[in-house]
Amino acid sequence: MYGVYWLGWSVATAVALYWCENVIAIVLISLRFLLHRAITHKRGHSRGVLKGFISSAGIFTAFHGLFIAMIVFVAIPNMAPEEKLDPQTFKIGLMAIGATMLLQFLFDVARMKNMPFLKLRLISDSFMARVLVTHLTIIFGMFAMLIFGHPKAFFAVFASLKLLTDLARLNPSEELPAEPPQLALKMFKSTGRQKELVEKWHRDREANLKRIADDELTTA
Repeated sequence: MYGVYWLGWSVATAVALYWCENVIAIVLISLRFLLHRAITHKRGHSRGVLKGFISSAGIFTAFHGLFIAMIVFVAIPNMAPEEKLDPQTFKIGLMAIGATMLLQFLFDVARMKNMPFLKLRLISDSFMARVLVTHLTIIFGMFAMLIFGHPKAFFAVFASLKLLTDLARLNPSEELPAEPPQLALKMFKSTGRQKELVEKWHRDREANLKRIADDELTTA
C-alpha cells in the first residue's frame, strides 16, 4: 500500500508482489514445520498440520496465480497501460520482501528449540487469512474495476481487505474465550437453547485446551 499510494508503484506491480509473497511464505512456513519437528519432536506434528497446510495453501495459491496473471498481464494493461507491471520496481520490491521474510525466518530458526508448536499452528492459520484476501480481492476487485473502469478500484478493494485482515491478526489465539459471544447468547436465548450453547462451548473449549497441551508433549 505504501508503494502504490506514496512511491507511485503500479497496481499490477503491487498485486504481483503480494502473490509472490504468498509463495515465499508457503515455502518458509513449511521449512519452519520441518525444522521444528526435527529439533523438538513435538506430538503436534503427528496431526498432519503441515500436510493440510501445504495442500490447502498450495492449491489455492496456484489457482489464484492463474487469475492474478490474467489480471496483471491482460486486464490491467488493457484498461490502464500506466498501471501495468514495472519489471524494475517488481524486482526491487521482491528483493525487499524476500530479504525481510528471510530475516524473520532466521530469527525464528534461532529460537526454534524453545518455540511451542502452537506458535507454528498460529503462523499457518494466519497465512490462510492472506489466501482469503487474495480470493475476495479477485472476486470483488474485478467487480470494482469493471464498475469504476480503473485498476485503482481493484487495488482499493485489496487494500481495504488486507487492512481489516491485518487488524484482526494483531492478537492471534487458538484458545476459545471462556464464554460464547454475547450476540450468539442472545440469538440462542430467543430459541430457548442458550444453555445448550454454553455447555457445548465449554466442552469444545476444554477439548481445545487439551489438544493444545498434548501438542506440546514430545514423542518417544
